[in-house]
Amino acid sequence: MAITEEDLAFSVAPRLNAAGRLEDMRLGVACLLADDPETARQSAQALDQINQRRRSVQEDVEVDALEQVVQNMLPGTSELACVLFDRDWHLGILGLIASRIKERVHRPVFVLACSPAGELKGSARSILGVHIRDVLVTLDARYPRVLKQFGGHAMAAGLTLCEGVSIEEFRVCLEEVIEPYRAVCDMGQHIHTDGVLPVHEITLDTATAIAQGGPWG
Repeated sequence: MAITEEDLAFSVAPRLNAAGRLEDMRLGVACLLADDPETARQSAQALDQINQRRRSVQEDVEVDALEQVVQNMLPGTSELACVLFDRDWHLGILGLIASRIKERVHRPVFVLACSPAGELKGSARSILGVHIRDVLVTLDARYPRVLKQFGGHAMAAGLTLCEGVSIEEFRVCLEEVIEPYRAVCDMGQHIHTDGVLPVHEITLDTATAIAQGGPWG
């Protein structure tokens, strides 16, 4: 059976990533560099078990996060950014949760938890029109004692709050600096495509031709 880009994207990659999220990324590297099939098989099985645990952890956190979304976005609330926090959420899956929630609420989402060292750390995912790293740059310039460190790009970022800064304080500062984006951001739900496929071309032959032109990704 041939391995396709879909296998790599949806079967192999999540298992490799799970090791870095929950344990040690070197487990995935060891699997890829294994010299014999048996060692590779054992490593792959270990990665699969870690990925199953990652799914379980992610499902539990997502349920909790969605409950917070309902509470934070009650009628009458107008926050542009959605800030979610729980001390016990696993740091390794915060980015995944932020992505999932962003797809539901169609606005920038920040998901934070407490690190073993006691720091409040998190991940952010954004929408078109809100350059999330620039938002954090502005926040840091205006409130230099809120962010200990941060980094990212237009659509995603990671951040650590300074010691003593509460989630509510961060939320208030964030809402102030992100508010100007409201007029230019796109909070609608859209499906982006590479173009329109005419009805008469929706055939098995077309699907086969597209598959033969791969890999896609």
